[in-house]
Amino acid sequence: MAHDDDVIPSRTEHDELRSIATRIRTDAWELSERWSVVAAESAPASAPRAGEQLTRFGEIPSFLAALAHHLDRIADEDPTLRPIDAPNGLSLAAAAGDEGLRAAAIEHARARANAGYDQRDMLAEFVALRRVLWEHFADAGAAERPTFEGERVVNLLLDSVIVEAADQFFAELTDALVRRAERDALTDLYNRQAFHDKLGRELARARRFGRELTVVTIDLDAFKQVNDTLGHLAGDAVLKRLATLLTTHTREHDIVGRLGGDEFAVALVEAGMSTAKDLIRRLRIHLVPARRQFGLPREFGISFGAACYPNDGDTVEKLLFHADGGLYKHKGKGGGERMEEVGHAPHLGAVRVLVADDDASLRMLCRAALEAEGFEVVEAAHGDAAVDEALARTPDVLLLDLGMPHKDGWQVLEELGANPRTQGLPVVMMTGSASQENLDRADRAGVLDFISKPFNPVDLVATVNHVLELTEFEVVSGNV
Repeated sequence: MAHDDDVIPSRTEHDELRSIATRIRTDAWELSERWSVVAAESAPASAPRAGEQLTRFGEIPSFLAALAHHLDRIADEDPTLRPIDAPNGLSLAAAAGDEGLRAAAIEHARARANAGYDQRDMLAEFVALRRVLWEHFADAGAAERPTFEGERVVNLLLDSVIVEAADQFFAELTDALVRRAERDALTDLYNRQAFHDKLGRELARARRFGRELTVVTIDLDAFKQVNDTLGHLAGDAVLKRLATLLTTHTREHDIVGRLGGDEFAVALVEAGMSTAKDLIRRLRIHLVPARRQFGLPREFGISFGAACYPNDGDTVEKLLFHADGGLYKHKGKGGGERMEEVGHAPHLGAVRVLVADDDASLRMLCRAALEAEGFEVVEAAHGDAAVDEALARTPDVLLLDLGMPHKDGWQVLEELGANPRTQGLPVVMMTGSASQENLDRADRAGVLDFISKPFNPVDLVATVNHVLELTEFEVVSGNV
């Protein structure tokens, strides 16, 4: 770029820029300290007051270090730098291109936006920095003071990055306002209105391109008891845990929302009922540690519903209605499948539960608790017996211990999963080690629920009933 009014540093000015850079780098901490005092004194009343030292400084120390580095690059005539236009119409040759300087200014603006500053407050801080910088040099001896040209080069740099910082600040502020308008304050998931709006757009897209779209609704059972017995802080913690699980076990383009209270929903984009079932299984398994961690009442549980476009509805309202009501038996031209033809019909006659554990006293406990509730119980004392009984008796639920002789729980799962007769067998894993590794492995193996030893007989029965409810959902939906 060749303009008569270009500001092209001479060799003498190169040396001066290096000297300025060295002084800024050496005194960066002192400059930051002085700046924090001046900025706090001159900031408007709307600006938040100083807090912790590093928070008070923001990114100013990093910005000063980047400024010194950038001046060195100008002095060295770094060929990777590009010219930038100054606000006064001049151009500073070889001044742009240092992402470190730009990034430090933008990061400071972003931090201030998140801290509640307005744009005027943030700009006032950069004005204060310029004032402190030149006052600092004025305090030095005459030989160390920058010339008019040296000062102008630095000021042009400051002007250019302040403009970018202001633009970024405005963008961050706008994004924050939009986010607050569409996000639930507690969980940071989409609120009801935003979820409905985004689901509507995805539904239109699914209709236009002939793609699948599945909605899963989630309700927490007995959540009021959590608030009443443990307090609202514990209840909030449970809601946050569920929100984290939902975002962890869904894809980036899925839509996750809190519809209100303990009601949540997920829109699985370009996905069918099998993906919904996989999500439900993951949530059930990974909520087990939460029960123990928060000391939740035994009545606490989680309920699900699901509906697919286009079979269950072609509008947002219809999909949510079908998911909420569990109206799966009305799917398709021929209605829902007959449950007895699927292989697991827990509501027909006695429900058969296979208890596989090498601890005789635990098997006895399980038998007593389950038979008192009308279940039929079959026992297996080791892994080989568990496989044989499962193939011979076709149980409705398998309570499976992880550590058993002959075959451990993982080997039993692998063998039963490879046999067509037992592939869909609902499994509850019993273990004294509900580690994250075991939870993830059980998740991959298709385990429907987890119960930690030692357990209360009432909790055991409740867990079996939860699994049967989920099994019934899968059968009636006709998507097994």
